[in-house]
Amino acid sequence: MDTQRITQPSEAEDKTRIKAVLDKIALPAEITDVTIDLRDDASGEPAVYLSFRVDQAVRLEEKDIARLSRYLAQVSFAVLDSGIARFPYTDLNQAA
Repeated sequence: MDTQRITQPSEAEDKTRIKAVLDKIALPAEITDVTIDLRDDASGEPAVYLSFRVDQAVRLEEKDIARLSRYLAQVSFAVLDSGIARFPYTDLNQAA
């Protein structure tokens, strides 16, 4: 009997796949850096935390925040649609 072993992707493989998803979506000009953190969420499920840093010199207005929020939603849906077995959490931060 031939049995197949099912293995979970390694963290390095997940990070590579997440980077590929991010590369397909144009990064807004205000975002200077993206941090990818793979860990379990509060319920113990695999998650990816994506932190997007906004240039501190940029003054964000309400319309900019709305546009960047739509971008974060687009990223979340793209990660979910990619088949990666981690739930995406995104945040936007700006150094003071």
